[in-house]
Amino acid sequence: MSVKISKFCFKGKDFCLCFRINENRSYVKVKELEDPDFNTWDQKKQMFVEASQKAIHNNNVLNMMRTKYQSTIDAFPDITTKEQLIEYCNNAEKILASKGTTLGDFLRETINLMKVGDGHNMPSRNFQVYITLLHSLEDYSKWGKSQNKTSTIDKKISDINNRDYEDYGTWINSQTPPDRGNTNNYIGKMKHFHAIMERARKKHLTDKELIYKYSDATPLNELNKNSKRGTLTEEEFNDFIALDMSKIYLGGGNTQYYKELYRDFCILMTVLNVRPVDCIKLHWGDVTYDDELKCYAIRFLPEKKKNVRNKSHHIQPVYIQSELAINIIGKYKGKSKGGYMLPFAMNEHKWNMEDAKEFKRFDNRKGKTLESINLFLKKVQKEMKLGFNLTTYSFRHTGINITINKYGPAHTAMMAGTSIAMLDNTYIHAEIALKNDIISNRIKPVY
Repeated sequence: MSVKISKFCFKGKDFCLCFRINENRSYVKVKELEDPDFNTWDQKKQMFVEASQKAIHNNNVLNMMRTKYQSTIDAFPDITTKEQLIEYCNNAEKILASKGTTLGDFLRETINLMKVGDGHNMPSRNFQVYITLLHSLEDYSKWGKSQNKTSTIDKKISDINNRDYEDYGTWINSQTPPDRGNTNNYIGKMKHFHAIMERARKKHLTDKELIYKYSDATPLNELNKNSKRGTLTEEEFNDFIALDMSKIYLGGGNTQYYKELYRDFCILMTVLNVRPVDCIKLHWGDVTYDDELKCYAIRFLPEKKKNVRNKSHHIQPVYIQSELAINIIGKYKGKSKGGYMLPFAMNEHKWNMEDAKEFKRFDNRKGKTLESINLFLKKVQKEMKLGFNLTTYSFRHTGINITINKYGPAHTAMMAGTSIAMLDNTYIHAEIALKNDIISNRIKPVY
């Protein structure tokens, strides 16, 4: 490779990212830093070491810039000049299309765009599953070369077909799982292979549609593992509500407060049927009073819909009918400076979800908050002697299971803001039906 990233450093008065192109140094000026304090810049660590939100933002800018350029270098190994590198970095998608991009090129570029976002889409943590797919396809390529087979990852994406897709799945199932009792994640890899090809089709890089039914070849051990997804029964959920928090040890200060906050977060997520990330950012500004139902509702855009063009068509209503929800929301009212319902440390700031830089900061803080809650739940799981991994998403599954068992898939789809195809294929106007049933007292709040 003729281009290598070196480091961030000063070139005269400008702070730049340094490259070596054919052993010659070249520099690209860093933009979008927020009032940087270079007295706190650590050249060895390549980061601002100041403990401030400004430093976190600036470090993220640097990481995104390095990632963007590195991804471009990986996708275009024929780059030989600084001008070519900058052009490819800014116009990668168009250049890939004109060059007859390979599956590997497109996958790497997709990962980069998901990491840093672009003019149309916010960053997404989903890039991690595509990194897993990329590494798997690289291993498949090594195996293929040893068998004198064509490398799928190096094949033009317009030439990828159902035979390639099926052969890749057969190879996954032929491999020994990395750990005893584990699986090769056949379903996940095949699902994301299909998803990356659909992305390419929407960008007119291919006209082929993958119709191979990979689920028919799912190995038995993976089917058994998926059937044991971590979900609490109603009895276990009630035990969680009543659990003595003094039995759960957390390090750090103010632990009793955080244990109660983490438990309330999980309860609220369950009774409102919302996703973990959406529960974190429930905001008082999204609360309205529904005159028809005579109750309050929270209307928000689920994060998974953050990149849709018609956002107003995807606003999800959550009706606050449950006493548990009302009590938890009332308990924390006014305690978040940012106006959020739950006073996590990250919610002391009102986030602007329309700004890509701010969304990236929010996404990082959200990830750390959920990690802390999952650490707490790991200890709860041990105390409750549960036979599965208890995570924040266990409560999303628990809420849906309880609701669907009581009211059926149509109401559940509306309440949970999920695809009706995942629950039932007879969904018609669930929001209207839900309101009518509440008004006529045919159904009561779940909890």
